[in-house]
Amino acid sequence: MRGYTCDDVHIFCASKQLEEEILNVLDLTEHILKQLGFTEYKVDLSTRDPRKTKKYMGLESEWKSAQNTLVKVLERKNLPYTEMRGEAAFYGPKIDIQIVDASGREWQCSTIQLDFNLPERFSLTYIESDGEEHRPLMIQSFTWIY
Repeated sequence: MRGYTCDDVHIFCASKQLEEEILNVLDLTEHILKQLGFTEYKVDLSTRDPRKTKKYMGLESEWKSAQNTLVKVLERKNLPYTEMRGEAAFYGPKIDIQIVDASGREWQCSTIQLDFNLPERFSLTYIESDGEEHRPLMIQSFTWIY
């Protein structure tokens, strides 16, 4: 390996902003990959295992909403994906992107995931237009370039 770069982004947003923010991150990820010459890639949607819910943080309603939002974004982008049941992180579901190199090999390159842990752990809140405190949602995105 000659080099390794990892960009790590954390976006805090309101639930009503989640779909658009994930879409923006996915658009940026695709732009970066295209600029680097990667036009072929595979997309996985990593979801939790419904038989092992104790393994994961967060409420059932949060998981359903988050996973549905990720599906909506992938469908809006017209991106085919494979659901990888049980591959979600303990703190949230994610979109995984594997680039395909000139030799046809797949490499894990980018992840766009939701994190239910940190906003809860740090008791993060914001005041919504209704005047009430709400917990923000967190999107975490990584792009690795080797």
